[in-house]
Amino acid sequence: MSSRLRPFGLLLTLAAAVAVTGCSSNADELNGTWSGTDTLSNGTQVSDTVTLTANNGNISGQFVASVNGGTIYMGTFSGVYTSPNLTFTVTVPAGAVTNQPNCSLQLTNGTAIFVNSSSGSTNPSKSLTGSVTITPNGSCTIPATTDQFMWTMAG
Repeated sequence: MSSRLRPFGLLLTLAAAVAVTGCSSNADELNGTWSGTDTLSNGTQVSDTVTLTANNGNISGQFVASVNGGTIYMGTFSGVYTSPNLTFTVTVPAGAVTNQPNCSLQLTNGTAIFVNSSSGSTNPSKSLTGSVTITPNGSCTIPATTDQFMWTMAG
């Protein structure tokens, strides 16, 4: 390579490194315990606690839903994060729905938008807002529904 082209080649290499670094999904911003509510299609408010761990853009964790302080179901969270979008499913196996040993749930088509309001805020927080479809299997009193939710975590 001629000495006149070397600076250009170095500049291209540096630009590529900056571009790749800039494409980071920042998935580790999702690490931690989220809490909030989701609203069932019948208007019932459910309290959610979601504990997430990021491994690059792959998200895993635990999901617990409760009403009036009592757990109604818990399951395993699995998703993919590409800033600012989170897509996910939650699997609730038979036996993990309170007082319904033959009921299992599949939460699918979960989508959420991540917002980090920490920058320059006196009350920093992060939020995930979206929807998820609940499909019951087996002997369940929980109806099939699409829920709207908002989960937050201190920033």
